[in-house]
Amino acid sequence: MNTPTRYLVPRPRGASWAVSSRQDEPDRRIILTLMGKAGEQPMDLDALAGSAGMAPGTEFGKFVFGLQRRGYLTCDTAPLSLPEHPTFAEAINHCLAQLALSGTAILANEHGLAYGRAGASVTDANLMASMAWRMFEMRERLRRSMSRHPSSEHMNLTGAYVIEDLQLMPIDTGKRRFHLVTLGQPEFTNGAYVALIALLIRRYQ
Repeated sequence: MNTPTRYLVPRPRGASWAVSSRQDEPDRRIILTLMGKAGEQPMDLDALAGSAGMAPGTEFGKFVFGLQRRGYLTCDTAPLSLPEHPTFAEAINHCLAQLALSGTAILANEHGLAYGRAGASVTDANLMASMAWRMFEMRERLRRSMSRHPSSEHMNLTGAYVIEDLQLMPIDTGKRRFHLVTLGQPEFTNGAYVALIALLIRRYQ
């Protein structure tokens, strides 16, 4: 009996963590690598170790297993699936629509403009994009200010904002920084969120 081909596929938790910062770490490099073109290839731990700057072997296998145990990766018989559309913009908007369901999802660029949208008019999308940019800019200023005070070391100001049914999440591809804004109850388990990040990684890493 032939052993089925296996692929390492990032899960929403791992994808979100990998793009929340530009901090260079082996586990973050592994997830970003798997969201790039390398994710289309069957699992090759030796090649993956090289992309992370680590030595291949048993210890690296344990490291990858640790990422699976943390819910960052899964092993599947199919590679990460990306939507096929005539244009990049259409693929982005398709992912946003699948993510938003009956709510709203906006992808804001670093200039505070809507890069993609679902469930909102152009005017409302740009308003939400501008709000996201300003809120994250304010958070960065606060983080730098608080870091100068020893008593604030326990504060964690990274990751997403969650305000009732409004969520704002950073997506840092390395060359570009985006903010994902959702309003309502987004669906993070149908593959759209990871596909959205993978599309951005492959274009702007």
